[in-house]
Amino acid sequence: ICLWHDGASGWLLIGSVFITVAFQFTTVGVNAGLRSPVVAVLLGTLQPLCSILLVLIFADSPEWCKRLGLKAADWSPLAVAGLCFLVLGLLLSCRDQMQRILRTAVPQQSATANTELLGRDAQ
Repeated sequence: ICLWHDGASGWLLIGSVFITVAFQFTTVGVNAGLRSPVVAVLLGTLQPLCSILLVLIFADSPEWCKRLGLKAADWSPLAVAGLCFLVLGLLLSCRDQMQRILRTAVPQQSATANTELLGRDAQ
């Protein structure tokens, strides 16, 4: 049974899977190499923002819409509001996660500094 009536849909799905898998491998590699929660938060925010940017680029180009078999962009007020809320939600989530990371990192750093100072005083 053929799942797609045209070949372009199947190739787009397969291409999307390969891009997603490649991005996940690079994300895991960067996180393993740097071992920083800040990098994980930034990558987790940048991936959806890049997806939104690609959608905006493709949706606004009649040539790409025709080539990919997509409908032309519908810039209704509801669509624009939904896009704005999506971007706002991503940015607020990133800010919240960064603040949480910084709140937990600062007490650990100050506790380490206090221990080092006490160790120097004892000598």
